Amino acid sequence: MSHTPSEMEIQQIREEKAAARKRFMAALNAAKHRFAPGNLRDELVDNVVDTALEIGDKGVELAKRNKGKLAIATTAGAAFLARRSLIKLAKQTSQTAVNWWQSRKSGK
Repeated sequence: MSHTPSEMEIQQIREEKAAARKRFMAALNAAKHRFAPGNLRDELVDNVVDTALEIGDKGVELAKRNKGKLAIATTAGAAFLARRSLIKLAKQTSQTAVNWWQSRKSGK
């Protein structure tokens, strides 16, 4: 036999349906807001900034623990970047020294 729902059961089903629809619409609106391009962009920017600050803090911490190694690496890096200028300066200095030495030998 089939059961015919009473008016009270029908009303309860309608109320449950309306409540479920209300929850669904609220969830849908929340998802639309959450995944709006501007909100995603802002969240991405916040995450990138937080990550960059965290990396910077760890870098400072590492530098404080390894001051000597950092000084050597910085000096080596600076020398590498300035190698052409340093080579030119060394050539000029050595040429000046050779000229001075030759002038001393010749008695000028």
